[in-house]
Amino acid sequence: MLHPAKYAELLAEKIRFAAPRLDWVTGVTGELSGEEAATPAHWRRHLREPVRFAAALKTLHLQGCNIFLEVGPQPRLITLGQACLPEGAGRWVASLRSDRPEWEQLFDALGELYVTGLPVDWQGVD
Repeated sequence: MLHPAKYAELLAEKIRFAAPRLDWVTGVTGELSGEEAATPAHWRRHLREPVRFAAALKTLHLQGCNIFLEVGPQPRLITLGQACLPEGAGRWVASLRSDRPEWEQLFDALGELYVTGLPVDWQGVD
């Protein structure tokens, strides 16, 4: 039986990687991704090494990001994220909450993003 890490390596070698078309921050280094994100080695590191969450948020903040949307079933990282940046830095939005109906929370999150000035494709919202 293959060790899970070895199995992941074998799978990663079968994927055709390409350089990112958008800027994004990788949890491997906490910095903007580059050409290394187009390699199996980067994704092996991503599986094996700790996530550099605080460093990634600081990089985003330094890049001018001030809206942070947590996509997930429960907003567990918002409080941690707020602790990584200066007090009052950014707007923190939860996509879902277990104590609220999904659509209600999603529309509240969309409304919160809209009032910050982010464009919304209203025809795509249904």
